[in-house]
Amino acid sequence: MRWKNLVMLTAGLALAVSFLAPTAAQADTNHGCNFLQNIGPEYYGWDNGAGSFYFKSPATFDYSETFCNLGIPINGQFEVLSNSTDGCLAIDTTNGLTTVDTPAACALNGGRGYPWDRWTAISIRYHNNQLWMLRSAEYPGYCIHADTANGSTATADWVPCNSNDHYQWFNWDVGL
Repeated sequence: MRWKNLVMLTAGLALAVSFLAPTAAQADTNHGCNFLQNIGPEYYGWDNGAGSFYFKSPATFDYSETFCNLGIPINGQFEVLSNSTDGCLAIDTTNGLTTVDTPAACALNGGRGYPWDRWTAISIRYHNNQLWMLRSAEYPGYCIHADTANGSTATADWVPCNSNDHYQWFNWDVGL
């Protein structure tokens, strides 16, 4: 009789705990915000507020623009959110650029956004520093890349991932 009561109690506790488990929407957690610095030209990520994403030189960057790692419950994928517009980095297949999707688009599907808003990270060690390549979850062979700097800005395109291309390496300490 004691075992039967213990089994019923254990099953009841397990059932109660399962209802306390976070849902997909609750699992969306911010793992930290920081500057998104490209190691190639050593420029910083910048959301211009009009849907475009660029890299700006340290001389023209105002250091208020940070990007946040927003985890989503899909195999280690995350969104990269702008702290100034709440938009998220996205692949634009019409022009080959990395752009900024709207906050509404980023929040769709229970906070999972669209597939082109999702990223995974590839770890790179360089001179004992932890760097990252940001790989598209929708196009897994493609990574964010800082195109050749043009004056004080560089466009952000997406190209085939290449771990030897330092224009695809990012210093982004956000708990990836």
